[in-house]
Amino acid sequence: MAAPARKSGPQDGPDQLSAAECASRTGLTVRALRVYEREGLISPPRSAKGWRRYGAAELTRLNTIVILKSLGLTLSQIKKVLAENPPTLLQLLHVQAESWKEKRAAAERALTLVEAASERLRAQQTLSIDELCNLIKRLETNRSVAMKSSTALTRELINEHTTPEEERTWMTWWAEHPDDLTESQAFAKENEAMMTQAERLLEQGEDPGSPAVQTLLRQHNELMLKYHVRERNQRQLAWNPEATRKWLGLGVKLGRLKNEGRGIAVSEFWAAAIKQSPWGLAFREVLLEIREIMQTQPDPASAHFDIPIARIHQICAEHGLGDTPTFIEWRRFTGPVFSPFFATQESFDPEWEFVERAVRARPTPS
Repeated sequence: MAAPARKSGPQDGPDQLSAAECASRTGLTVRALRVYEREGLISPPRSAKGWRRYGAAELTRLNTIVILKSLGLTLSQIKKVLAENPPTLLQLLHVQAESWKEKRAAAERALTLVEAASERLRAQQTLSIDELCNLIKRLETNRSVAMKSSTALTRELINEHTTPEEERTWMTWWAEHPDDLTESQAFAKENEAMMTQAERLLEQGEDPGSPAVQTLLRQHNELMLKYHVRERNQRQLAWNPEATRKWLGLGVKLGRLKNEGRGIAVSEFWAAAIKQSPWGLAFREVLLEIREIMQTQPDPASAHFDIPIARIHQICAEHGLGDTPTFIEWRRFTGPVFSPFFATQESFDPEWEFVERAVRARPTPS
């Protein structure tokens, strides 16, 4: 009878490198390998004598880590990306190749321009207005190359997570709802500006519960009301739940990868702000109460839930969250979509689903 294969695969052999060999041949340091392992980014198997061994799987993983680092992601951000249906190495290599091609072409154009300008200045000639403007323009063009590579990664992720038919179906919905498209584009523009403000507050060391962050959060809620974001998601859900969940989830993933990965830190910061908001704290309190009652009262129409549900209506009214049934359905629907990206956040998905049924079972307060 053959011996069972070891789960971690071959431990020794010509295709297995020691830590020192891996460092020498890749240009990484042994210390970097240890840091990646400590952070949970790699987990090299051990030899029979306990030595770490690096084979094809580990080297592929290291390539992915190095590429994501070159895109500006921190190790903690890379860990999140690798845990969230990560892009394949082939996709990342393609993005890197396109990025380097663009950088090489931009660098060659810039070098030609700079060398010509340098020759003029060495000859004690002045540069014309056009030449000075071109120098500035070339500098700005070089700065934007990284943004283009991010666009390429977006395209790669869409191709990976959706079929052409799914993409056509989603685009068709927008084409058939031009008013929604206009509102969504306007919201996206203003939302981008608000997230830039959130990033600035994060960089300044503001606490998610600080007045400045909470003021921005209230303004964001007003923006969602202004552009009917929750109502639109509600109608999309009624139209095609599966497609809506998939595209909203993809939107979160892309948002967390944007700005060279800084979107992850901003989204985590924003999620913490929601959790610490007055309505976030109030909802948590009432949801814990509902969770406790649910253990003995499974009927959402039970009178035992009258007071907690009345409190739900009160929270929505007090904090300007809009129509209660709309907010509850939106929160119940988006919770499972967003929660996989925020593993540290407390989940109340079963309670929100129960609240939605309980709200429907009662007349809307006047």
